Amino acid sequence: MRRYGVAVDIVLAVAGIALDVLVSFESWGVPSAPAWLGLTLSVLVGGAMGFVRRWPGPVSFYLSGQLVLTDQLGAYTVNSVQILVPIALGALAYQSRWRWIAPAALCGAGATALNIADPGVAFTTPGWFYSAPRRWSR
Repeated sequence: MRRYGVAVDIVLAVAGIALDVLVSFESWGVPSAPAWLGLTLSVLVGGAMGFVRRWPGPVSFYLSGQLVLTDQLGAYTVNSVQILVPIALGALAYQSRWRWIAPAALCGAGATALNIADPGVAFTTPGWFYSAPRRWSR
């Protein structure tokens, strides 16, 4: 896939940015999130997909960090980062070896776990209901 050159990288970056714009556009322009901030986050998150073919490991770590950051900020961009992290991890698993795959997968799983566990709500027994098998819950 590397033989196709820069054109595929540009298409991936534009597709990542377009995905984020489509997902988070309705949150732009509200007082808590000005339009320029939404566009900046879209470019920072979606633009990383332009590097996923050449450097899938660093992009996976970067997107995992962005997942945690945008989740803590409460930005709508977090929804598209949730989609892009597994894509980057899949590209990494396809192209790389276990010494890159295992740490990136753990980092992505940790970022996803932080994203799922809402910091505003205590994660108590009812929160575990959906993540535990039926035989473990009451």
